[in-house]
Amino acid sequence: VRLSDNPNTNEDEPEVLYTGMHHAREPIGMQALIYYMYYLLENYETDPDVKYIVDNFELYFVPIINMDGYAFNILLDPTGGGMWRKNRRQNDDGSYGVDINRNYGYAWGYDNNGSSPNPEDDTYRGPSAFSEPEIQAVRDFCVEHEFRIALNYHSYSNLLLYPWGWSGEPCEHDAVFHAYGDILTTENGYEYGAGYTTIYPTNGGSDDWMYGEQETKDFILAYTPEVGDGNAGFWPPVSQIIPLCQENMYQNIMAALLSGPYSKARDLGPSILETKNGLFFFELQRLGLEEGATYTVSIEPLGDAISSISDPLSYSDLEILETVSAAFTYTLRDDIMSGDLVEYLLKVDNGLAVFSDTIRKIYGTPLVIFEDSASSFNKWTSTKWNITTAQSHSPSTSIADSP
Repeated sequence: VRLSDNPNTNEDEPEVLYTGMHHAREPIGMQALIYYMYYLLENYETDPDVKYIVDNFELYFVPIINMDGYAFNILLDPTGGGMWRKNRRQNDDGSYGVDINRNYGYAWGYDNNGSSPNPEDDTYRGPSAFSEPEIQAVRDFCVEHEFRIALNYHSYSNLLLYPWGWSGEPCEHDAVFHAYGDILTTENGYEYGAGYTTIYPTNGGSDDWMYGEQETKDFILAYTPEVGDGNAGFWPPVSQIIPLCQENMYQNIMAALLSGPYSKARDLGPSILETKNGLFFFELQRLGLEEGATYTVSIEPLGDAISSISDPLSYSDLEILETVSAAFTYTLRDDIMSGDLVEYLLKVDNGLAVFSDTIRKIYGTPLVIFEDSASSFNKWTSTKWNITTAQSHSPSTSIADSP
């Protein structure tokens, strides 16, 4: 299924791929994608964010890759609960099925730990790479298109996995995968990381091929969401289906936005303004995969606390994940009182749409009860917590429970 404002026309817009059910007993992936499709269609006329995505991107959906395996589970248990995983290929030894998520050509059969040569095993990789028609179809589809990001839905474990699955070494774009993983899991809280080290080694998987094969196509930033926890399992109770679909909506939407021109502005200034004239500090980070976009940052005052603000600032030719810092000059109205709210929109225009965050500050002089820059641990007592440089907001250190 292709979802776009002109679905029968290739408009050379950023393309995103969403797939479900490489494994026949994991239907929540199919359901999550159908739920997402309905959401886009039903909210197109009323939600500007949905309209922006549908108008400026081409979204492709393959809700069920393993058709005959799923049909076999329906035959086994029409009410749900069938545990067949593979497809229904008849193997030479009389057994059935290939794990089609071990049948892709990149690092196929690298070892017998990440896939199995035994036709009776659940992770049987098949007699050769791309031996299965389902995976041949996915391969050809990817070669015919220019997908930038792919979400290949599975279940379960509350994880978001990315390459490599076949090797414990980081891939070339590990920093981008990691940064995107942090964004995609903002709302569902899934643990994210390379498949090899986050869950277990695999070879011949979809993500490794979509990303690693770069001769017949460009690399695709491919992820595997593992939807649901152990309580949900492979066949979640009916009461959990929609909540599980909903917890992955932000992930689906951000996968589209990140495939185009997208950047994020973040306010860096203090929450209390002690002077009527000063600077609103911010940083801008390019996150989207679209090359050559220009991002214009501006401030739109809300209310009458701000009497003047400096002109918008534009940035072009930013590298992926590159961050720039700057500031706007502000003046507050003369009669502003201590404790008054100062509110404004921090806006980013990517040439197609404007994204904004509401920033709220207070004018006045603070009474400081306690402060800590997190540059040392001198003000604290703990045997578990300490300073870390692994991640921070400002400056270069933070206090963490696992330093």
